[in-house]
Amino acid sequence: MANIVLWGSKDFKSFTSQLAKYDKALLERAIQFSYELNNQIIEYFKPKVVLVPKSFNSPSSKNWLLHSSNLTDIQHHEVRGKVTFKFSVGRLQKDDFKTTVISAPHPSYTPRIGREFRESAQNAIFTVLQNC
Repeated sequence: MANIVLWGSKDFKSFTSQLAKYDKALLERAIQFSYELNNQIIEYFKPKVVLVPKSFNSPSSKNWLLHSSNLTDIQHHEVRGKVTFKFSVGRLQKDDFKTTVISAPHPSYTPRIGREFRESAQNAIFTVLQNC
């Protein structure tokens, strides 16, 4: 995975908002570069499954292969906990290549659903993957 969030950033929004204050054009170039790099990695390695943190998907990323507008057969899933864990699964097809794309909260989100519900969230994703 290509990830432009610097280690030490509190979260993606904190990183991007600070960079936008400093140089908005630089931020846009960095994000575009990350989308292009991700596209190249996916096209070269052709993974069976790609996990996309929800925070990484934005309206400006439509030229990114993993953008939801490029997916078909999207199914949405929820796991109830202290807060609801929502994720979606779709299919990406580009030429003769097909892959499953899971869009889910970043792993740092899982403590919010409650320790007793973490396994349920993991099992829900595993079940979906087994049926792909």
